[in-house]
Amino acid sequence: MSAVANRLLGSFVRPRPIFLPLERIASQIGGGFILAFHEIAADRFTEQIEAYRGLKVVSLSEMIERIRTHSSTGCLAITVDDGIGSTVRSLSAVCLERKWPITFYLPTKYLDNSPSAIHMLWTNISQRLPAGTFPLGSDTYDLSNEAQRSGFIQAMLQKIYSQPICKYEKEVCDLRDRLVEMGVASAAELNPPPPITWNEVSNYSKNELLDFESHGVSHEAVSVMSVTDLEDELKSSGSRIAEATGKPCRHFCYPFGGKASIGLAAPRLATKYYDSAVTMDRGRVKGKDLMLLPRIPIYTKDSVSLARLKVLTV
Repeated sequence: MSAVANRLLGSFVRPRPIFLPLERIASQIGGGFILAFHEIAADRFTEQIEAYRGLKVVSLSEMIERIRTHSSTGCLAITVDDGIGSTVRSLSAVCLERKWPITFYLPTKYLDNSPSAIHMLWTNISQRLPAGTFPLGSDTYDLSNEAQRSGFIQAMLQKIYSQPICKYEKEVCDLRDRLVEMGVASAAELNPPPPITWNEVSNYSKNELLDFESHGVSHEAVSVMSVTDLEDELKSSGSRIAEATGKPCRHFCYPFGGKASIGLAAPRLATKYYDSAVTMDRGRVKGKDLMLLPRIPIYTKDSVSLARLKVLTV
């Protein structure tokens, strides 16, 4: 959503300290909801969660039980994808102070080998792509205008969301190297931020408010995997996290979370290893398939007003 649209929405939905009676009624129609965050500063996160004051923040496991017993109304659960170290540390501090349960979804290969997070590398590259024409290997990239730049970004996202990593990893890494050569950004600015460490996961897991669950191994679209590879992805990621936390790993987050990235086989197989699996489809949880649960994505750029509106309009 554009900054202009964001400001317009903000003029209609003014920040308030709690959900007012009519908002509470509206929020009850579809039951509770699960929020989805990625990399975000602690102060921004705090004000966005505070926008829902008057609703009950519950753990993801409690939310799943409430979905089963049709009692999720008036409740929200907080989830955060990717396991970025600085994000996990800062949000954990906020949630411990405010007694908010929070779930972090971890892609285990990223914690084992942080340069492996190609989707994060691409995000950093896409934000710094220069205007103009430049060669890369035998190809020439023409990003002379905004339409071409936007088209290129969308085409790459389509690859990432629906193809194996091997189909785009080299191109993304070559782009990074070329931008470094051009002086557009340093490798440190483009490479994924360091993940949380396994030792930290083990220590944080001692607190019942902090929960770590599976975001797969490779953060590859599960729709492109063979049944054998998919089953290994589901099983081994959960086992690795359970080993670190000393607790069963019972919840899964589909990488990218769209229909093209999830496919048909993953939800069926996920039931063998997990109690729930979440997507990036917007919606509330009442009456939803536990293996295809919707979430409401909240981003750094979202104003408090927009964060509230996202909940009230699903």
